[in-house]
Formats: sequence, structure tokens, C-alpha cells
Amino acid sequence: MRDQTGLPDRDGRRRAEPLTLGANTWAAGPDHAIGLQNKSTGAHVKDNKLDPPIKCEVGIDKSSRKRYQGPEPKCEP
Repeated sequence: MRDQTGLPDRDGRRRAEPLTLGANTWAAGPDHAIGLQNKSTGAHVKDNKLDPPIKCEVGIDKSSRKRYQGPEPKCEP
């Protein structure tokens, strides 16, 4: 992702900001559905459906919690 100027962050990493993830279905696979890290701030997560084996909907690191709205993160990204 690129910032509003169309350029990568100062540290060269790409981030998602803002991001909305809603009304998705995760059928199977990973231990968590959504992983937010590396300053992926401003994410909104809601109304997603998870297959029962997926125990964690959102994993998030400390740098990505700014303006996060959604279910309580329960795992690492």
C-alpha cells in the first residue's frame, strides 16, 4: 500500500491506512483471519464470518492499534 502521496512510508515499508474489512467469509486455513502490522493504522473490522477452526479474527501489533475499530484482537499478526 502507499500513503496519500503515493509514496512508500519514510522507512520504506508499505502500510494499509485506512482499511475496512467487513462482510467477508474466511472458510478455512490460517490460525487467524486478519493480521495488521507495520503501522497499518485506521483499520475498521466488522461483520466477518469465520470458519470454526479459525480461533482468532484479528491479530495486531502495537504500531497498528491507532484508530483501530473492531473486535478485540486476540493474537499476533
